[in-house]
Amino acid sequence: MPDTTFFAKLLADFLAYCQSETLLLGELEQPRIFFEAQPVQDLIAFGAEHTEYLPRLVAALAQIEEMPPLRGSLTGYLIGLYGEKGYVNRQTDLALAEFYQRALDLCSEYLWLACQYLGIEPAELTANTSLPEEKRQELIERINALPPDVAAFHNPEAMQAWCALSPLSFGMMSRLADNRELRDFFRRHNEEGRVFGMCSLLAEWHDAIGFIPYMLDLQEEGLALVISPAARRGVEVKVSQLDSNNLFFTLLQFELYHHKLLETLGGLPFNYNPTTEKIAKHQPLPENKWPEQLQEQGYLGYYAWPALRPDGSFDEMQPVWGEGVFADIPKLKGQTIVLVGAPQITRSWGEAFVAGCHKNLRPQVQIRRELEPDEVRQWLAEIHRANQN
Repeated sequence: MPDTTFFAKLLADFLAYCQSETLLLGELEQPRIFFEAQPVQDLIAFGAEHTEYLPRLVAALAQIEEMPPLRGSLTGYLIGLYGEKGYVNRQTDLALAEFYQRALDLCSEYLWLACQYLGIEPAELTANTSLPEEKRQELIERINALPPDVAAFHNPEAMQAWCALSPLSFGMMSRLADNRELRDFFRRHNEEGRVFGMCSLLAEWHDAIGFIPYMLDLQEEGLALVISPAARRGVEVKVSQLDSNNLFFTLLQFELYHHKLLETLGGLPFNYNPTTEKIAKHQPLPENKWPEQLQEQGYLGYYAWPALRPDGSFDEMQPVWGEGVFADIPKLKGQTIVLVGAPQITRSWGEAFVAGCHKNLRPQVQIRRELEPDEVRQWLAEIHRANQN
């Protein structure tokens, strides 16, 4: 086992390098220069060979808060990589979240400076602008074509944050997917939707960041009643870590199939695919088993409770939207209710909705119990009463 003094020196050299304000030539434009720097290479190589030191290494990365934006952002990417291997530290995760908030603020400043330089109104870049989409994309491309130092000559830190937001966002996404405390941290800081809005806007220029709102919108845990009015049958299900309703449908169909209830509730004959089930549940799967095209279909029709008509048919304009999130499914008397029946319209969804937004999530749909006949009758009566008002 190597001398701990040697590790301490490697770590000290790495931290000193990361905390230095002086960047190497080309480092802004090419993040690989950071990873090729001797102090970074030496520490990474040592950790790969002596994994017993990795918990101490990751704990030390909490000093990300003392680093300038560029090297701090690339250190954030490293935090995500180590987290993927199971080496995590609570204080480091929280420091990363604080650093990310700071990076978002700096990128917002960069964007304002870029707009000022080009004579663009910042509001014209948002998705809800009155500008035609073609014109909006033209403005986005003008910002993309700017040399970073031209737009941010008043704020070098903003320029650094802008150049490294993509790798930082990959690291942040990884830790968010694995850590509810971090997700709740960002939810608390999402005053008036600012975090969501900034992530959605900055996604026009930076990879990964656009997925962060999906991560924060996911259903951490909850209950729902799934009722078939035609069959007069239903189940209570428990859900957790769902980032879309299409994923909810996917996992629910597998659960109903295994309990021999899918066709009972009006579903089509099920084409069971164990590979799709493993992917949807984020279970281990060798790369060579991953299908070239991944798609799932709706074997049931899924409706919000206001869709139920007096004759028992459904208003097809009031489905549970697959692209939506579980929290948006209408509630009745505080209870989430999904009505199901034979599908009238073919619905299908692709890999992004089957696999979810990150492999570190652990999505689940579990049947807790089958509803008693009286419960089903009572809930259907409640729905009909509510729809008459």
